[in-house]
Amino acid sequence: MGLVMRNLFDVFLELLEKLKDRDILSDWEEDYQNLSFTVQDSYGYFKELFSDESYRAELNASRISFKFCIEEQIFRNGQFYEFDFFEKEQSTQLTIALNKAGGFNIGKNEVVFLSKDSFIKHFEITRRKCTSFFEKLDFGKYIHIYLPIDKIFGNNYMKILPLKEFGKSPVEDLDEKIYENVKSVQKKREEYTRLGEFYPIPTVFDIRIEDTELLRLFDFNLFFTCLLHIANKFTERKFLIRGQKNVELSYETTSVFKHAKELHNIYCFTYKLEKFVQDKLEIVRNVISLYCQSEDDLRALDIQLTKIEATANRYFNAYISDEVKSFLKDTKEAIELAHKHAIGAHESADKIMTNINTAIIAIVTAVFTAVVTMSKGDILFLIVALGLHAFYFCISYWYNKSFVIQKKKDILNMYEISSEKVPVVSEEEREEIKDSILKPAIQNIDNNLKKYKTLTIRSVIGIVILASVLSGILIYLNSVKKAQPSNPKERILIIYADSPSQKNSFTI
Repeated sequence: MGLVMRNLFDVFLELLEKLKDRDILSDWEEDYQNLSFTVQDSYGYFKELFSDESYRAELNASRISFKFCIEEQIFRNGQFYEFDFFEKEQSTQLTIALNKAGGFNIGKNEVVFLSKDSFIKHFEITRRKCTSFFEKLDFGKYIHIYLPIDKIFGNNYMKILPLKEFGKSPVEDLDEKIYENVKSVQKKREEYTRLGEFYPIPTVFDIRIEDTELLRLFDFNLFFTCLLHIANKFTERKFLIRGQKNVELSYETTSVFKHAKELHNIYCFTYKLEKFVQDKLEIVRNVISLYCQSEDDLRALDIQLTKIEATANRYFNAYISDEVKSFLKDTKEAIELAHKHAIGAHESADKIMTNINTAIIAIVTAVFTAVVTMSKGDILFLIVALGLHAFYFCISYWYNKSFVIQKKKDILNMYEISSEKVPVVSEEEREEIKDSILKPAIQNIDNNLKKYKTLTIRSVIGIVILASVLSGILIYLNSVKKAQPSNPKERILIIYADSPSQKNSFTI
């Protein structure tokens, strides 16, 4: 179907050129969708014209409407050949009508006008049909405009091509960076001007073309859309600008603007940096209100635009100078504050390490003191005491490790939260401070935690070895004690002799 429609375009264009050559066209009406015009000539001329096979085929088809009026009698399309009783010199009026959009298969990003004057009339941005075209537009693709011209013109958003180029190449996607700029401007203007999404950005119309009439149209659209992106409000026939005073600027569609380029420069300067869009809009609005009076029209603004551009730039440079000084001061203070947060976190890390070291010394001292005290010289009690302290060592390490890990996370979170409260400091500066101050402290915690782990493991192993040795000694002593024979005690027996004078004694 697409190929057939393209052929229709070629056939219709050829027919139109033949009719133009006779200079017999009148009542031309053309917009984005439809086209109609009238031709006045003799009956014989039309008989000869439609004897061409391709044109005669269109008489019998329904894609083009042909209406012949001969002596107030109406004949439509193929009926023209059903009645062949007129003289060749008989005056005949032919009205041709066509639905371009369907007949030529025009895409939503394409505009086809066979008349330059009709295009100039309907492509003016203030017209409803023009805004309707942009409402349906895919802003991620080029706009292709086909006109009766000989050269190709264009920019990064639009191409203006001769009619003969229609259908020869598809509509291409915009460059990714260009499309990102479109979306960025649409987002900013929605916030600061409440402008509808369907309006194109002004740069679409920033195109240099040799044809003065077309250039005047594009300059009007450029001027108008720039002001849409700057004014506080747009109502029918008026732009409202609130500055030093409220200014209402009216306009006429016949207005011709000589300084659209300057206004476009102001627009570009305003929307270039996202951070200062609102500030620059306020500056520009104030400057416009200084140079324009309430109820002026856009021509008065156009006359003053060279001065307005220079003044706005001067005001903004002065504003930026003050802002930069303030910014540099705030940045210096912010970086110092970030350093302070990092040093505070570093000190917290040092306190943790001090607590760990103190705890280790206290534990070691307590272990040996407690072991000696609890054993009271008994090997069995000594072994039990060592076992209890080994268990205590493990529990103490697990608890302190969990505490230190949580504290480390708290320190990092504290720094992140504190530094984020200082938005002037960039992400790179925060990372640099973090790497130079905070990370070494955190690494020191990790290193000491590893040493603590090693000490705990070695202490437990040492206790196990010592307990094993003592257990061996205890077992050995018990076995030796059981194996040793018991020694009988010596007895002394005293025997006395029965003698009156003396008693004799013996030891056995």
